[in-house]
Amino acid sequence: MSQLTQFQRSLQLGEIYPKNPNAQLSALPPRLRLLNWNIERGYAPEQLLAYIREVNPDILCLQELDWGNQRTKELDVTDYLARELGLVGYFGIEFFELETPERGPALAGGGVHGNAILTRLAPRAVYRIELPPLLDWEQLPAGLPPDRLAISSWCWAAD
Repeated sequence: MSQLTQFQRSLQLGEIYPKNPNAQLSALPPRLRLLNWNIERGYAPEQLLAYIREVNPDILCLQELDWGNQRTKELDVTDYLARELGLVGYFGIEFFELETPERGPALAGGGVHGNAILTRLAPRAVYRIELPPLLDWEQLPAGLPPDRLAISSWCWAAD
């Protein structure tokens, strides 16, 4: 039976966790550079860091970051990126990743999984909005073959 780790019990869903809060912030540039990226837990953080440095965004919106999970060597991925890039970061927990002997090292949990915003700009406010669930994730896989799960998504942006 899986239980929350001591680390997980120290955290709260719904909280925003600041990272590198003393970073040197910049004024709003004439052209804003934004990078939005699902980084799949934060495997290979050095490679992520190299690409982010190449793009050099003013605002970085990241999805699926690990914090304290065995599979990513218990790294706080948001904090690592914020410090290495000299940005301030804000992390919100999406869910607790349970520690269980049924998972191999590439999937081992024990920490949390969530989303983050990193920026070189001073935000006016930082808050989290919990969106209502559109899918019952526990029931969704029941009708699918055990080795496949396909999710379709789309994004619209105004010019």
